[in-house]
Amino acid sequence: MKRLFFNILLVVSVLSSCNKDEETPERLPGWMQEKIEEVISVSNMNICEICDVTITEYAGKKYYDLYCGHWSCRYCYFFDEDGNAPQWETADWETYEANKKW
Repeated sequence: MKRLFFNILLVVSVLSSCNKDEETPERLPGWMQEKIEEVISVSNMNICEICDVTITEYAGKKYYDLYCGHWSCRYCYFFDEDGNAPQWETADWETYEANKKW
């Protein structure tokens, strides 16, 4: 069941994250797929069934935000294109929010 959910999540994420100008949907990097697997594996009650991945661009880099609807924090699983969590100050987050591209 978890494998089926992961495959559905992956397809939905890829389809919802592709640019309208692109003909081919973007694949999630392997490290992001591992993060999704990690989140799903710690959920023993299927509470992560409402998760999604948002891909944005900012300052020439792609950013991936894995978010589950039951989490109370914003950007808990937020990574740059290399799989690193940015160590930003409040002003950096505000600049990101104001200038990110979908």
